[in-house]
Amino acid sequence: MSVDIRKARASRKARVGRADMQVAGFLLLTIVGVMAYMTIVGRGTKPTIAEEAERLSVSARGYHQQIPYASIDSVALRHGLDGLRGRRNGLQSGNTYVGRYEMEPYGEAMLFVDALREPLVVIYAKEGVTLISAEDSVGAEQLAARTRETAASVRRASAGS
Repeated sequence: MSVDIRKARASRKARVGRADMQVAGFLLLTIVGVMAYMTIVGRGTKPTIAEEAERLSVSARGYHQQIPYASIDSVALRHGLDGLRGRRNGLQSGNTYVGRYEMEPYGEAMLFVDALREPLVVIYAKEGVTLISAEDSVGAEQLAARTRETAASVRRASAGS
């Protein structure tokens, strides 16, 4: 009778061991799949830029920033991400940086950046600094010029009224 109990215990341990291995295998495949998805989706992800009447809206990969033209102090172009210190609340996949990052000389900045697309548009506003990648250098220059012009015209209109 004790032999039957030992066989039953051994059989139960074998079943539990196989179940543990199946769960571990499933978790490993899930983690690898998610990492592959993030890598594939992260490549070439560019921000969606909407130039609205009163604000510039930028979004990418679940992050969104609305910058009222009236609050924009200046707009500049910048090459490279020198001074990037760390992520506060954001995603980084390959050369794509989206979210809040610590960056010198700005302190905290909101990034919607593909590091391979330069120059970057830097918007200085009362709400903080935002860096945006455009499709190419001509697109970045045009976005910066349009943003400057619209912010200046909004400021003139609010000063006149």
